[in-house]
Amino acid sequence: MRTIMEVRKLQDVEELELCIDIYANQYDNTFIPVCEKRALSQLKAHLGSGAFFRILEDDEGDIRAWILARVVRLDHVDRTVLHQMYYGSDLTGFGAARAIISLHDALVSEAERLHVSRVFSTGSPLDERNVFSRILEKHGWDRRGYAATKSLLRPRS
Repeated sequence: MRTIMEVRKLQDVEELELCIDIYANQYDNTFIPVCEKRALSQLKAHLGSGAFFRILEDDEGDIRAWILARVVRLDHVDRTVLHQMYYGSDLTGFGAARAIISLHDALVSEAERLHVSRVFSTGSPLDERNVFSRILEKHGWDRRGYAATKSLLRPRS
């Protein structure tokens, strides 16, 4: 049985293409059509401008999940936030939950390293039961619908 072993950085374009395949295969293209050529171009642009990108691989070296986030300043927030823009996984059940937690723990660590005040993560509109954000909520995040947030603000003395 395969187990999830390592969160690591993306190594090359071939791995990026595998990540896009994982992402595209989780969607109903009649609702949100995925153009893999455009996705590749846009993800390369995100990576070129310093986006946070991590993959999760199993003990056989296969990519099973990935996440991309950017530091942004939202129009209605007075501090920078680390915003999860993409998440893809081909896992189900307990493995899927472990992948979400592992990659989001890496995301929080990056936010702390960057001194960002908050992390935002949004599930998919196709996740009608908000399973993705509920997993994060059980892991200590705040949740509203399909969005989850983790505050990293330190209380003032």
